[in-house]
Amino acid sequence: MKRGAVAAGIAALLVHLVAPVAAAGDGMDSGGAFGIDPIRPAPPAASRVPDRDDFARVRQTVNELAVVVRDAEVEALVAAAAEGRLEPVRAALDAGVDPDARPPARASTALAEAVRRGDVAMVRLLLQRGARPDRASIDGVRALSLAIASGREALLERLLAAGASVNERDATG
Repeated sequence: MKRGAVAAGIAALLVHLVAPVAAAGDGMDSGGAFGIDPIRPAPPAASRVPDRDDFARVRQTVNELAVVVRDAEVEALVAAAAEGRLEPVRAALDAGVDPDARPPARASTALAEAVRRGDVAMVRLLLQRGARPDRASIDGVRALSLAIASGREALLERLLAAGASVNERDATG
């Protein structure tokens, strides 16, 4: 599912939730989830028209949730690459996850993890899908340096063929 479709679905859900809660008052006395009492339904949404502030709150929440979804997608991509699981990586890339993104909880990209693992098939897939061979990890290490350090010629050849620069320095020298 594309990120935009997820955000649109979340927005629709939040708009559906905001109007009944706002119409019911502060929702503190109903005891139900999101201020909705499952036994005593909220009055129709038409009893209160959402205003600009309601939509601003929904937009802010959707944006915050989109960041959480993006971070989770990127974490799943990098974790799957680190574990050598091609199909989840392919699925994440098909869904539009940026192959060069770094999740907040990790320092490296999916490509760097695949090189560390020595996974030629994963490196090939990531490069075919747009991973930049010179993208450095947060600590400044590039995939090419990892390939050189590992002594894996097949990875080195793939990265060089994809345009990795031998003249660009990174944290390893």
